[in-house]
Amino acid sequence: MSTENYSISIAQTIISQIKSTDFWALGSWGAKNYVSLPEGRRDFGYVLGGLQFDVSGRKIQRGGKVIVYLMGNDTYTVRVIKVFGSKITEVKTVQEVYCDGLMETIDNIIER
Repeated sequence: MSTENYSISIAQTIISQIKSTDFWALGSWGAKNYVSLPEGRRDFGYVLGGLQFDVSGRKIQRGGKVIVYLMGNDTYTVRVIKVFGSKITEVKTVQEVYCDGLMETIDNIIER
């Protein structure tokens, strides 16, 4: 499997794990513009891949992005940022999230 296909597979798995907890969560967050992320070194460690998508909720109304990274210990790091023009503000980062806690973690940060 090529690295591009591997990245897409991880992104699709993250989407299905969120949907398995609450099928309507992504829609209620206004999730769009999905991007699969490649493996590589980040400021908090080495990631195996991930998913990024735009969101809007009560707390983050415009410019919100959720980034979910798969870590080597089979947990996720969830990072929510807000982009306004060229300014990027980190809203919150939560590490060591298990697959069954992804939806609730994201939901608590963006408050749908």
